Amino acid sequence: EDKCLEEVQRLKKEVKGLFDGEMNQVAKLKLIDTIQRLGLGYQFETEIKNALSSIYNNTKDAQLSDNLDVVSLRFRLLRQHGNNIPQ
Repeated sequence: EDKCLEEVQRLKKEVKGLFDGEMNQVAKLKLIDTIQRLGLGYQFETEIKNALSSIYNNTKDAQLSDNLDVVSLRFRLLRQHGNNIPQ
């Protein structure tokens, strides 16, 4: 049981490190979406909030405007977390 708890803590640190590392906004959006789909969003609420805040404030990212999938993912995640995004 202790070994499993240690493994869980190690994996949580690893995921938190992904948020802190250099990652483009598209990759962060996909990471957030994956974490939430796995039902683990509650474990990383602060990291998700900070990442989405950064994405919300940086609207000039060229990567986000070229791909409709990414635009819709950004729209959904920001709206889901209470940001006011115009349609």
